[in-house]
Amino acid sequence: MSNLFCYGTLMYQPLLRALVERDLSSEEAILEDYACLGVKAAAYPAIVAEKGSQVSGALVRNIPPGAWQRIDRYEGEYYRRELVQVTLADGSAIDASTYIIRPRYHSRLSRRPWQYDPDAERYAQTQCDALLQRQ
Repeated sequence: MSNLFCYGTLMYQPLLRALVERDLSSEEAILEDYACLGVKAAAYPAIVAEKGSQVSGALVRNIPPGAWQRIDRYEGEYYRRELVQVTLADGSAIDASTYIIRPRYHSRLSRRPWQYDPDAERYAQTQCDALLQRQ
């Protein structure tokens, strides 16, 4: 099992639970030297390497091996899973996988910073509902 750093729609616990097919706890984490930007004409973000920036998100430990394929499929072709190191509230660092936009899709990014907010949560809820209907 390995860890997942969430910064976008996967921070919505019901959606993550539907993909992982079990309850998981999370804790606050920071990813240094990346920026979280909005995707043009979309309600979700993407992250890109950007020295001096940071992304706030959540670390979810012990993702079951069988869940990664479902999460990869949910994230889609725009993103690739990469191993990064995140910092926890106590200052410790831990390795985690996260989803980074592929370079060929950088033109889809706006330059506006993105944060998880009530609008993002409503979008994530819609995604979760659609996922559960397909299952």
